Amino acid sequence: MKAFSVRWSRDKLFYRYWISFLLLCAVPILLLSWQMYGSAAVSLQEEVEQANLGKLNLIKTMIDQRLKEMQQMAARIADDSSISPTNLATEGYARIDAVRQLSKYKANNSLVDEVFLAYRDHNYIYSSAGMYSFNSFEQYFYALPPEDAARLRKALDETDREQVLKFSVGLKDGSTGPEMLGFLYPILTSGNTSKGTVLFVVKESVLSAMLQETSTNLKGETLVLNEKGEQVAGFTTEAAAINDLQGMIRSFKKTGVYSAESSGTTYSIVLIRSDTSGWSYVEAGPSTQFFSRVFKLRNLLYLVLTVVVVIAAGSGFLLAAYNYRPIRRLAEHLQRDLPITAADAEGEAPDPRRQTGLEMIGHVAQYAIESSKRLQERVLQQREVMTEQLMQKLLGGKLSTPDELSYWLESVEQRFAFPAFYVAVITLRDPGGFNAHLKSEVLELLSQDTLDNYWMYCVEPAEEQWLAVIVNTNEEETAETVLRSRGSFLTEILHEHLGMAPIVAIGSPVADPLQINRSYVEASACLEQSIITGEEGYRLFAELKREANHEYWYPIDEQLRLVQSIRQGDRTVAMENLHLIMKALSSRGSSLLMLRYVCFDVVNSFIKAVKALDKDRYSRELEDLMAFQTLGELESKLTALIDAVCGMVERMKETRHDALIGRMIGLVNESFDNPSLNLDMVADGCGVSVSHIGKLFREHVGTTFGDYVTDLRMKEIKRRLIETEEAIKDIVQRCGYIDLPNFVRKFKSIEGITPGQYRKLYGKLPARPTGEA
Repeated sequence: MKAFSVRWSRDKLFYRYWISFLLLCAVPILLLSWQMYGSAAVSLQEEVEQANLGKLNLIKTMIDQRLKEMQQMAARIADDSSISPTNLATEGYARIDAVRQLSKYKANNSLVDEVFLAYRDHNYIYSSAGMYSFNSFEQYFYALPPEDAARLRKALDETDREQVLKFSVGLKDGSTGPEMLGFLYPILTSGNTSKGTVLFVVKESVLSAMLQETSTNLKGETLVLNEKGEQVAGFTTEAAAINDLQGMIRSFKKTGVYSAESSGTTYSIVLIRSDTSGWSYVEAGPSTQFFSRVFKLRNLLYLVLTVVVVIAAGSGFLLAAYNYRPIRRLAEHLQRDLPITAADAEGEAPDPRRQTGLEMIGHVAQYAIESSKRLQERVLQQREVMTEQLMQKLLGGKLSTPDELSYWLESVEQRFAFPAFYVAVITLRDPGGFNAHLKSEVLELLSQDTLDNYWMYCVEPAEEQWLAVIVNTNEEETAETVLRSRGSFLTEILHEHLGMAPIVAIGSPVADPLQINRSYVEASACLEQSIITGEEGYRLFAELKREANHEYWYPIDEQLRLVQSIRQGDRTVAMENLHLIMKALSSRGSSLLMLRYVCFDVVNSFIKAVKALDKDRYSRELEDLMAFQTLGELESKLTALIDAVCGMVERMKETRHDALIGRMIGLVNESFDNPSLNLDMVADGCGVSVSHIGKLFREHVGTTFGDYVTDLRMKEIKRRLIETEEAIKDIVQRCGYIDLPNFVRKFKSIEGITPGQYRKLYGKLPARPTGEA
C-alpha cells in the first residue's frame, strides 16, 4: 500500500468540518441580525419619513397660516371704509389716511413685502408708500419686464378669484432682480363681481428662506407648488435640480413618501398636499442621503457582522481542528499500521492525496468488514475441518478425558444433544468397488437424512474402503429392534440410490462419547465378518456375538474387538479386550491341556491379524508366543506385541495419509492448467470422496481447492507476463482460463491492474499489442 499523509491543510474533511461549524455559528447570527436589522431599519425608516413629513408639514402650516392671514387681510381691506374707492379718489387727508391704513395692514404680516390696492376704472394703484399710476408702478416701482407687466395688469383688471402670479423685478443696471410672488385677492360686490383687487407682493427669497430654515440637510430640492402645479417657491442644495421633478409629483395623489428614479439615481420624495390652499409641499433628494441614518445603521451592522463572522470563522476553525484531530490521528495510525486498505484489496485504490481522513477510515472499515467476512468463512471452513478431526479422534480413541472432549466440542461449537451413541459402517460386497464417486453419493444422501430424534455425522476413515457414520440418539432408539429397523432402512435407501446391495454393520450402543471407538471397532469387526461370509444387507454386532458364543470357550465379541482394534491401531480397546479374554480364560475350570488349546486359538487369531498388516515383521515375536507356560506369561507377551503393532499401524496410517496429501497436491500442481480441473477429478485420482478432498485441502493446505488452483494459475500467468513475449490471450488460455474478459476482471480484482498494465510495470520485455488485454 502506498504511504500517504493526512493533513488538515489538505484534507477536504477538515474544511467540511470548518464550514459546518461556521454555518452552525454564523447562520443563526446572520438570520437574527438580518431580522434585527430589518426591524430596526423599518422602524428607523419610518422615523425618518415621519420626521421629514413633520418638517414639511410645519412649512405647510406656516405658509397656509400666512396665506390665510393674507386672505383675511384682503377681506378686511375690502370692507374697510377708510380705504374705499371714494376716499382713495379724494385728494387730501382722506387719501393720506387710506394710504396710512394700508401701511398698517402691511405691518400685520411679516411675509408681505408690499400691499397694493387697485380698483376698476381707476388709473392708479395704491400701496403703503402712496399712489402710483400703472405706468409708474410698472416702470419704476418694480421695473417689471414688459411681459410680466402685461400679465400683472391683466390679472389686476380681470381677476375674479384668488391667484398667485410670479414676476421678476428689474434692477437699475438693467439686469433681472429677485423673483416676486403676487398674491391677488379680488374685491367682490354683492353681486359677486369684482370691483377691484388686493395684491400682496412677497419676495420669493423670503419664502425660500423660510423653507430652508425648516428643511433638512437633504441634497436635493424643496419646492412649494400652487394648485396648478406651478412652482411658487423652492431651493436646491449641493446638487443639480432633479429632472422632471414636477412631472413625478403629478403622478402622486396623496400625502406620503414616494420613491422615483431619474437619470439612474433613486430619489425619495416627501409630498404634503394642503387641503386648505390646494398647494403641494415637496422635499426630494437621493435615497442614500435621505435615509442616511438607515444606511449608516446598515453599514454599522455590516461591520458588526463582519467581526462576528471573523470570530465565528476563528471559533469554527478551532472547533474543526479539535474535532478533526481524533479522525486525523486514527487515519494516520491506520495508514501507518494497517498493511492494506479495502480499496487496495479491491484493486481500485484512489489517490491517497485526494482521500479525506474519514474516507481512509471508511476504506479501512470496508476492508475490515470484508476481512471479517473472509475470516468467518475461514472459521466455518476450519470448524468443518476440526469437526472432521474430532470425529476421527473419537473413532480412533484418541481422546481419553472428558476435559479434552469438552475442549474440542467448544472449539467447533458442537454439542451432543442425545445421551446414546453408536457407529455404523457402510461398504459394498466388493469393497474395492466402493470408489470415490459412490462415497460422495452416499455422503450426500446421508446428509439429507435428518430427524428430530437423532443426529449423525459421516466420516471417511483414511485408507479404508468404507464410510463410518457416528449416530447420536436417545436411549430408546438404541434398542436392538430399533437398530435393526435403522439398518434395514439404510440398506434399502442405499440400494435404491446406488443400484447395488450395500453392507451395513452396526456396533453396540455406548453412553459415553469417549467410547465411540469401541462401537466403531465392533462395527468394523462385524463388517469384516460380513465381507468374509459374503453376506449383504445389515448386521448388528450383538447378533454376531450371540451366534458365536456357543462355539468357543471364551467371549467371541472380545476376540473380534481385539483383532479389529489391532488392525486399526487402537491400543486402548485392544488392551481392554485382551484383559477381558485372559480374565475369562482364567475363570474357567478346564484342564491345562484344554486351556492351551484355547490359548493356541487366541494366539492363532492374533497372528492372523498381525500377518495381515505386515507378514514379514514380528516373526520372532509371534514364534515366541507359542512358548508360553502360563496365562500371565501369554498376556505379558501379547501386551508387548499389541503395543508394538499398534505403534506400527499408527505410523502406517500417517505414512498413507501423507502419501494421500502428496498425491492430491501433486495432481493439482500437474493439472492446474487444465480448464476442466475440479474436485471430482482430484477425488477420482486419489480414490477418496469429493468432500474428503475438500476437507484435506482446508486442513493441510490452509485454503480452499478453488483458491489454491487460482493462486497457481495467477503465479504462472504473472511469470509469463514478465518473462515472455506471449500474447496475453495465449497465456491465459494455456494456464487454464477460457473466458478472457472474465479473467481480466478477476486479475484486476486481485492485483488492482489489468494484465496489460502489469506487464508494462514489471515486464522485462516490451509488451506486444496483439491479444493484449
